[in-house]
Amino acid sequence: MSDEINVVASIRCANGNFELPRVGASGFKSDQTTVGRGGPASVTATTAAAGIEIDVSTMTAPGICRLTNIEADGGATILLGWHDGASYVQTDELKPGESTVFRFSLGGSVTRRCRVASGTADLDVVVLED
Repeated sequence: MSDEINVVASIRCANGNFELPRVGASGFKSDQTTVGRGGPASVTATTAAAGIEIDVSTMTAPGICRLTNIEADGGATILLGWHDGASYVQTDELKPGESTVFRFSLGGSVTRRCRVASGTADLDVVVLED
């Protein structure tokens, strides 16, 4: 089979006199050669300087990933990034209720990480095998 994974994204904004019509839905399809979902089901982000690893070491080929900050309104913002063994680099943030989809694979000694500025926050994780 092919194209088992289908990712679609769109955005729209209406704010007073400003309006951005719906852009999208752009998307792509991807093959899943190994059936299943891997990695952790959730991660609790803390203030650890190096971040908390989103561990996919049990997976053969981590592929498309969806991360969701499952904190309630007013909860902590999760800072997403990666760690190369020496330093943490923040790339994105997820406010409570927000999700992001991306290709997980990094390779080498680089690991995907998450952290928060204060407190803790729970992150729902879906990583599909490629």
